[in-house]
Amino acid sequence: MAGKQYSYDAVTYSPCQHGSNSVNVLQPFRLADSFDWSFDTTNMPPFNDHNTYQGGDSGSPDLRLTLDGKLVFVGGRSTSPPGPQMQADMDTLSTYLNLPAANYRLSWYPNVVFVGTDTTTKGNWKGTYGADGYNVMQDSWSYPSYASVSPIGNNGWTWDAAPNDVRAPQRGSTGRIAACWYNYLSFDVTVSQTDGQSHRIALYFLDYDTTTRSERIDVEDSASGTILDTRTISGFNGGTYLVWDILGSVRFHITFTGPPSSNAVLSGIFFSPTSQ
Repeated sequence: MAGKQYSYDAVTYSPCQHGSNSVNVLQPFRLADSFDWSFDTTNMPPFNDHNTYQGGDSGSPDLRLTLDGKLVFVGGRSTSPPGPQMQADMDTLSTYLNLPAANYRLSWYPNVVFVGTDTTTKGNWKGTYGADGYNVMQDSWSYPSYASVSPIGNNGWTWDAAPNDVRAPQRGSTGRIAACWYNYLSFDVTVSQTDGQSHRIALYFLDYDTTTRSERIDVEDSASGTILDTRTISGFNGGTYLVWDILGSVRFHITFTGPPSSNAVLSGIFFSPTSQ
């Protein structure tokens, strides 16, 4: 058979969350010069039964192959469990000639992994978050070259422009600011990442003027609208970070859930390497 043949090498699996369903993401595999390509569905990441990802294009993630962060292959869609459609996608790899033997990454795209909740850092984000870039609402922003941020439906508000309060985020320069984007119902923040690599994204929520706000944060595929992860927060008067490792482009849909007469708020967005 012409061109490279393919084999798995040191295959490992790691959990990835798509909505309420766990999906195993195949991590590294290696292209080899001498292996008769065959496809065995038992070696592919299993899916929970999730109708969103069965069959057609709508709402299901791409299969993407990257080398050193550069995209070299985009597959079609998968069935659940992996079946003929997946077989066709993977067999397409054999049409790529002259790909070097190297460590490649095979992953679902976009890929969203929730890292955790942080209530201890408060407004002291420097040194913990934002090594690659940040936006402190109503102050300043400096986004990394691989990302752009587009809010829709948000308003800006400053509670205190010069607080002496550890909950208030540090400004990009010096001092602090207690401020937010807000909407009485909901607003969206689309984060587009273009380098084909996973990055850590932390959102900082601060209920500065009450102790009763509650919100829901849906992380959506920015192309299809499929919900990839959902989190709820309440009691964040002291400041709360929600942290994800994200590959690809997503939309954060932030919804106010209570109490009446309040609103949904967001005080900061921070980009870091996944190791931070």
